[in-house]
Amino acid sequence: MINSGQNKLELSRIGLGCGHMSNANEAAQAAGIAAIHAAFEGGINHLNTADIRSMAPCTDWMSPPIM
Repeated sequence: MINSGQNKLELSRIGLGCGHMSNANEAAQAAGIAAIHAAFEGGINHLNTADIRSMAPCTDWMSPPIM
């Protein structure tokens, strides 16, 4: 874990890139959510949700199921 600085968050050294995750259908969304849960269980707590290739922010569908 590393300290993020001013906000005192402890972040994992490895993050999960979520840009490839999709809500195109229920199966794709379920696979993305399962990957996020597996990352959390493995100690990864940094999710990169930058939407550089998509018009639909992945955080729109991702937030409610994982909270």
